[in-house]
Amino acid sequence: MTSKKAGEVVAKAEGAEDTIRAFGERLLKTIGDESKRSFARRCGFSDGLLSAYLKGEKAPGMRHLVMIAKAAGVSLDWLATGCDGRAAEVETKLPGLALNGMGLEAVLLPAIERFLDCLGKEREFVIELVAGGSSPVWMLARERRPLDEKGGYCFAASGCNEVEALLRLRRKIQKGISRRYLALAPDASLHMLTDTLVGYVGEGVLVIDGRALSPEILVELLERRRGEHFVFQFPPWED
Repeated sequence: MTSKKAGEVVAKAEGAEDTIRAFGERLLKTIGDESKRSFARRCGFSDGLLSAYLKGEKAPGMRHLVMIAKAAGVSLDWLATGCDGRAAEVETKLPGLALNGMGLEAVLLPAIERFLDCLGKEREFVIELVAGGSSPVWMLARERRPLDEKGGYCFAASGCNEVEALLRLRRKIQKGISRRYLALAPDASLHMLTDTLVGYVGEGVLVIDGRALSPEILVELLERRRGEHFVFQFPPWED
């Protein structure tokens, strides 16, 4: 069950409890020897709400994450995800904004971000918030392509808040475009670079390396491996 009140994101979604509990543990380390009442006042909210965060009963929304990070002088990355424990000066941002890696620049979604693939080619992605206001928060990244052109990379990631979801999505994009599975031969035919093909199923096509392949092209690829055994598998959904 989820509810939203005064900009807070209260998470009770299945599978999110461990993430919220881990946040409470980081928050406790952040408070240190200071009293909970004093720390809550410096953050600008009630000590009752702070206790709920510490007990893992609630997950803070973007506004309260930034307020806590600013009051404690810690990295927003570390506070939200446990990564990057370096101290960082964090500016206050309005709720509804996702923040970049160090939490110093606001990114209003949907946004366009650019990444370099394994060949050094710059690829543009449109990043959208597809499920917010509850936990988990889901974000989607689609590679920008001409309207009449099929294919393009597509990635999704979730988190207990916007910061965690955005950081996971960025890591997923970078990992996904850092490797190629197909190469173009001199005769313009495709051949496999490894024994594995990774991609996703699009509308009437399979998308591998951001390239839309018709079922016929896939059959041609497999014909070259005639006589070999294979495993056709859809992996479990991962972030």
